[in-house]
Amino acid sequence: MTSVPTLAFITLGCPKNQVDSENMLGLLVRDGFRTVGDPSRADVAVVNTCAFLQSAVRESKEAIASVAELKRSGSLRALIVTGCLAQRAGRALLDDFPEVDAVLGTGQWKEVVRAARHVLADDSKGPARAERWSLTADPGGALDPNAPRALSTPRHLAYLKISEGCDHRCTFCIIPRLRGDQRSRPLAELVAEARRLAALGVRELVLIGQDTTGYGADLADRPTLAHLLRALDQVEGLLWIRVQYTYPRLWSDRLIETWAGARRVVPYVDIPL
Repeated sequence: MTSVPTLAFITLGCPKNQVDSENMLGLLVRDGFRTVGDPSRADVAVVNTCAFLQSAVRESKEAIASVAELKRSGSLRALIVTGCLAQRAGRALLDDFPEVDAVLGTGQWKEVVRAARHVLADDSKGPARAERWSLTADPGGALDPNAPRALSTPRHLAYLKISEGCDHRCTFCIIPRLRGDQRSRPLAELVAEARRLAALGVRELVLIGQDTTGYGADLADRPTLAHLLRALDQVEGLLWIRVQYTYPRLWSDRLIETWAGARRVVPYVDIPL
């Protein structure tokens, strides 16, 4: 009987990265992997990294080095690095960490199953090592509504990623390079996911994106965050809706009125000043 491969996930950085991990984890579990909490007991470890600040780069490299030690000791068969540091550093991570088998950028998250199976298949053939991958062509993130998602939050809470990327080119910010231009999800698609999450027992929904107040500007029908909040406020089962990563530039009277009048949107604002 073929044994079920085991999988450990290490996620660093922001809630947007956590949602990406949940989608990659969903894909791997659907493909037959079994999750374990301890990387030393796993066949495959995925380190989903952050690289927004230099401190985050250091933390990510330390996490990779720690897991790489397990690979050197022989307790781990495959090490895959994903996320923002993968997008930022690319193939250089293969040079810095010989134990890394694959580097997948933010837009290549769906390749995680193929990468894991590729390494495990070659590992089972003997000492010859599998070809090492670096796939970082197009930045992005998990926005596919049809991808399976394994929630990693407490049962009552879930993140809802409403958009990915950013159209601004602030000189101090690397986000567009790591995540690409803004891509908003259709309003109806977000409401449908919110209903699915509520049916699973989620009571607190947290809306996230690089710039949540810019939601919808890239869509043909140009919905706004106010439109989305009004629609989500009607989702039965939800008790609280929180919104993170708002920015002053696109706050409007309509958004303020919607926020104040909604039953489920909590009365505080996450905004940089």
